[in-house]
Amino acid sequence: TDVNQLERLLRQQLAQLLQAAGQPADLPPPIHGPARAGDLRSNLVDAKRAAEVFGWEPKTNLEAGLGATARWFLEQHAR
Repeated sequence: TDVNQLERLLRQQLAQLLQAAGQPADLPPPIHGPARAGDLRSNLVDAKRAAEVFGWEPKTNLEAGLGATARWFLEQHAR
């Protein structure tokens, strides 16, 4: 999942939560700045090794995790 996909999925989650709360869901567009020194062009992660070494496995899928993240952001904003 690339960062643009993550942004789009998180934006969708936030919009749904805002609409459900009766609030406007007009979120500002993302801003893409120029590349910075040290930025990675790509980064690939495979959790297979964590499963082999630690017995770790994900308990939350991406959509549910982003939903929880969106709820957390809205709760923090409301404070």
